[in-house]
Amino acid sequence: MLAQIPALWFVLVFWAIAVTIGLFVVKAVRAQARDGGLIVVIALAALLACSLWCCISYFPKLLASRLNHFTSASAPLFALQPVGGGSGPTAWKPGKILVMDFFATWCVPCKAELPELQAAYSDLSGNSDIQFVLIGSDVGGDTPGRVLAFAKKQRITVPLAFDPGCRVRGNFGTLGLPSIIVIDRTGQVRLIRQGYNPAETTFRQDFVHFLETL
Repeated sequence: MLAQIPALWFVLVFWAIAVTIGLFVVKAVRAQARDGGLIVVIALAALLACSLWCCISYFPKLLASRLNHFTSASAPLFALQPVGGGSGPTAWKPGKILVMDFFATWCVPCKAELPELQAAYSDLSGNSDIQFVLIGSDVGGDTPGRVLAFAKKQRITVPLAFDPGCRVRGNFGTLGLPSIIVIDRTGQVRLIRQGYNPAETTFRQDFVHFLETL
């Protein structure tokens, strides 16, 4: 993951150096000051607060900025294959926002992302202008039947589609798995998101908010 997000290398190295220096300072103060015990507690509390802020706020926002690519380019024409006779969207429709999630049943990050995608879909179920579709392909041996069985087992209610030969995904560029593409009401690609990391704890609310503002 770090190889794909180079900015984290500097942050983690800096944080490790800061922790090391902090421990030496605490040790020195404790050895010289009469009230060293109190100072140690204060220093450790400050270090803990800083660590929690990095883990809860800074790192998730940094991850989101590296995974998300906001754009405004015209979407290519495409048509997906329906799965299981469902009525889910197989193409973009004027006046509708389309959220496409390309995934695979064997992809570990895809499986980790699905509960968040399902939750976002449920949050926006009352908005008929926003459509979701979960898209499998024959990469890795997946088939429409396998995708359908997987969704039922995982209790995923997001509409399904299939992309034989990854032709549709290829039209949007070389994308990994999972990849989310959002097309707005005018046919413009507004977001290309590649990858998923559970450390991004605000993904669901940020994604829902983004869709509601389009």
